[in-house]
Amino acid sequence: MLAPDFAKRFSLGEVALTDAYGSQERHPLELDLSMSSLCMTLHDHLPPAMIFDNYHYSSSAGLPERHIQELADTGQRLAPFGSEILEIACNDGYLLREYRRRGIRAFGVDPAANLVDPELDVRVDYFSPAVAELILDEWGQFGMVHAHNVLAHTPDPVGLLQGIRTLLEPGGKALIEVQYLRDTIEKGQFDNIYHEHYWYLTLHSITLMMMRAGLCPVEAYRTEYQGGSLRVVAEIPSTPKIPEHVLRMCEHERGAMETPGYFDRLTEAIKERVEGLWWLLDAVRNSAPKAEVYGFGASAKATVLLNLAGVDVDRIAGIFDDAETKQGLTLPGTSIPILSPESMPEIDPRTILVFPWNAFDMITGNHPLFADRMVNVREV
Repeated sequence: MLAPDFAKRFSLGEVALTDAYGSQERHPLELDLSMSSLCMTLHDHLPPAMIFDNYHYSSSAGLPERHIQELADTGQRLAPFGSEILEIACNDGYLLREYRRRGIRAFGVDPAANLVDPELDVRVDYFSPAVAELILDEWGQFGMVHAHNVLAHTPDPVGLLQGIRTLLEPGGKALIEVQYLRDTIEKGQFDNIYHEHYWYLTLHSITLMMMRAGLCPVEAYRTEYQGGSLRVVAEIPSTPKIPEHVLRMCEHERGAMETPGYFDRLTEAIKERVEGLWWLLDAVRNSAPKAEVYGFGASAKATVLLNLAGVDVDRIAGIFDDAETKQGLTLPGTSIPILSPESMPEIDPRTILVFPWNAFDMITGNHPLFADRMVNVREV
């Protein structure tokens, strides 16, 4: 896709598909590294339909309102006045609804039919150059195309960018947001690595992809969303000149990532977090004969950590989650039941591990009666 030098491989172990609730099946989780392109990719790309056709993750359930407002503000600032907007991988339509509230016509495309809001203009499909042509025939071109946390979720990111190019009107912009590889490595965020994320990207690798697709990055910056993300604004260039601040950021990436032992931080983080988790589980068990640990957030992060640590229902009695579609099922790769938070007063858990560490403040704020019993899993 980018370079033929995916030489070094990192094996994390076997992990279930993070959206396969109720399933015990696990798959190898291995990453290949390219230093010329400064990116990582899964060694085995599972078929997208196996992961996304019946998707449980609802974006609006995990996004603070201020983040939705900020995304719409940014898109509205970048889009030519009076133009229409498209979001690729629009999920349950949280951003489309915000644009509709502002009087801006917005369209979406997403493969998860179970999440699509029938009141919105959404095409149920996997976005590709061919689907972009169909959208062009039906809806025309757009002044702004959003692609948040989707470029890394496709086996063919260059094809996705080519489709975006097809749909941009003259003067239009694309706003791309991805999990940032530097944050994943430097902050030890191994629980952001799973089969849904085919690619782990830097600005350098995204720039290479964009140039191959006929786009040019014109703005790039880091955000704290999901523990560390990268946003890139792109356009169809009249002359393909990459801005100096983008080139400088690419140079800084290479300087950091060529440091000896840089990628060893990943395996070190896994070892440290797994040992910390087992220490806490043993401490709670030893504190009282019938003491039990519960979790909150039956998220991908929970699946990755507990699968890699070998923790099951004998150590975590259940995981509370606000998503009704998950309740009554089990966490992927385990027998740990997923429970409604409404059962917390009756169960009266003493210790609650919060697995979506990036949403810890929001979760404790939503459940204040149990906030003092909640522990951020990154702090164990």
